[in-house]
Amino acid sequence: MKNTLKPLLIVALLVCGSTLWAQELTKEEKRAKFKAFREEAKTYNKQNVWPVIKAQRQKLDAVMSEADKQTINTLRTQMKENREKMRAFRKEMREQHKPGEGRPQLTEAQRATLREQRKAMRKAKNTAWDIADKYETTIEKLLEEMKPKAEQWKKDMKALRVKHFGERKKGERKHMGRRGKRHHRRGMRGMRGMRRMFRPVGFVMIDPASSDLAEGNGESSIVYPNPSADETKVNFSLAKAENVRIQLMDANGKLVKEVLNESKAAGSHAHTIDMSNLKNGTYYVIIKTSKGTETKRLIKR
Repeated sequence: MKNTLKPLLIVALLVCGSTLWAQELTKEEKRAKFKAFREEAKTYNKQNVWPVIKAQRQKLDAVMSEADKQTINTLRTQMKENREKMRAFRKEMREQHKPGEGRPQLTEAQRATLREQRKAMRKAKNTAWDIADKYETTIEKLLEEMKPKAEQWKKDMKALRVKHFGERKKGERKHMGRRGKRHHRRGMRGMRGMRRMFRPVGFVMIDPASSDLAEGNGESSIVYPNPSADETKVNFSLAKAENVRIQLMDANGKLVKEVLNESKAAGSHAHTIDMSNLKNGTYYVIIKTSKGTETKRLIKR
């Protein structure tokens, strides 16, 4: 009897132990840990990394031609808009996907849209590479000057990770599972972004007029699909809970409809605009938040 119970007891202890380990941190606690880490990393970058990179990038601006600087400014805008469109496209795909159905099948129109977006992004990157090649010697010199500081940044970021998550054991990431690796990658985004700054094309695309390394201020919005026949979605993000007002105007500035006027929580949102009863033509989506007013052109076909 004792010999029969002993293996069962061991199994029970292992199951209980693994359950307690799994419950050591709840999902909310894990999210809080990642959020605290990312906020501290963001502050570190803003105080220590960005001033140095900004100063070096301004030196490059001093030797660039006005035409090249204007081209880079245009490319920044184009690439940002294209990334937002891709983000909205992926979000739309996720919303259409149903668990257990596998990868959603794209329509021919969606495939064409995806091809155009990728083509536009490749074209913009190639143009950026051409400009980076023109100033290759200067860029290499500026990046070389930053290397000693970059080594210190790397050490500080590693110490920051250890502070929030502890020392990583050998093989830990290998066994953390797909979801764990995804969260790990999210937490390390700031470090990957820093590495991109040390590539010629990444360095040349830096906007020295920005306040920090973050792309935009988190308040940008996008209207997608655009052009549209029946309906479109306004995707926007809020840094804090506040009132959001969205209006649809015609080409003459006349109010067509009040789309939204209510308080929204912090985070990402998507609001649908029904266009089925509207005439074909140009319209304007007005998004008003505490940060100001943003206007997006919308085409009805």
